[in-house]
Amino acid sequence: MPVEINDKSQTGKFVNANGINMCYESYGKGSALIFLHGAMGTGQVWKPYVPLLSKDFNMILPDLRGHGKTENPGREIDHQLLADDLVGLLKALKLEKPFLCGWSMGGDIIDVYQSWLSFRPA
Repeated sequence: MPVEINDKSQTGKFVNANGINMCYESYGKGSALIFLHGAMGTGQVWKPYVPLLSKDFNMILPDLRGHGKTENPGREIDHQLLADDLVGLLKALKLEKPFLCGWSMGGDIIDVYQSWLSFRPA
């Protein structure tokens, strides 16, 4: 199924994450599984996987800062800032240990987030 990766007509919910309004969609029930898209994409790129994975997971498809319907008021983007946004999303959704899946830039964000987890104070 073809998916428009910058579909502005998508529906979604919004949360305050790291001081920005972040748009996300969620599908299914079960353990949280967050999908992070690559640069210039949106959470829509993961929609082809919804029919299969939403049977076992609560799939969360955010639009990263400056992508899709998520704002970027400072017009800045770097991996650390996007990882901070991920932390904000986890806090807003009250998720402690979700599964994470990223493609391209999304994978880089997960690497930065995992590094932060290794060094954060107990």
